[in-house]
Amino acid sequence: ERIPNIFSLSGTISGRASVQGNAAGIESVSGDAEGTDVSYDGISAGHVSALLNKEAGGIWHIAFDGTSVSARGAEAEAIQGYAEGDGDHWTISYLNGKSGDGAFSLSGSYEDGSVDLFLRMGQADLGEFAGLAGVSAQGRISLNAEIRGPLDAPAFSGSFHAEDGNIRGMHFDSADGELESDGTTLTISSLRWREGPGYHDIRGTVGIRGDHALHLTAETEKMRIENLMAAADTNLPVTGWLSNRMTVSGTLSNPELSGTVHVWDGSILGELFENGTAQYR
Repeated sequence: ERIPNIFSLSGTISGRASVQGNAAGIESVSGDAEGTDVSYDGISAGHVSALLNKEAGGIWHIAFDGTSVSARGAEAEAIQGYAEGDGDHWTISYLNGKSGDGAFSLSGSYEDGSVDLFLRMGQADLGEFAGLAGVSAQGRISLNAEIRGPLDAPAFSGSFHAEDGNIRGMHFDSADGELESDGTTLTISSLRWREGPGYHDIRGTVGIRGDHALHLTAETEKMRIENLMAAADTNLPVTGWLSNRMTVSGTLSNPELSGTVHVWDGSILGELFENGTAQYR
């Protein structure tokens, strides 16, 4: 029998265990373990404790909690969970955590390299998620997601709501979306970004692998041009209002854009304009 990897953690670890068995293998185990500054396979914790139990012929039952937990860049002030299983078959009854003002809950199963999980998150720091992708952001995000399939390319579907933040300097009052992926293509069923009286609506697909093929439509209504310029990291002296209808094709490294733009009540290089419309491709 394999004893769970909690005994393979590095750090300062102590515990007690009662083990019964014979030369053929372990029949039953019960005990507890506690550690400080522990780490294993990209996961670390300032403190962790666990209760373990396995009856003869049965499965492992593990209850655990930890503080100052980090997992591949994502951080939680505290977690608590319960899992049961053996070998490559595990059920996570719950894994709850807290980070700042936000909280999350994860449940589901792992079997032979595949997962079937449900994730719920409320009022989490958007900056932590965007930071994993190398994008600067602020705000709060809540989401519900189902994650299924092999760990190297899982499928997922879910919805999110974010509020009072910015991504790369472009502010939003709220953002809502529904997304799904089959492991090779990300489908944006709906994505609405609101700021003041205006919004962006985006729908379509983005390839996850290869050249990242794009098939998107975007509709922008009554947004400030200078805010869009800031998001594009340009200092062009342009102000005013903008509405836009755009189709995006090609690839992420070589996108092809076409559409119609309408601008009004603004200025370019200090020269005022009242109204203008153009097509582009």
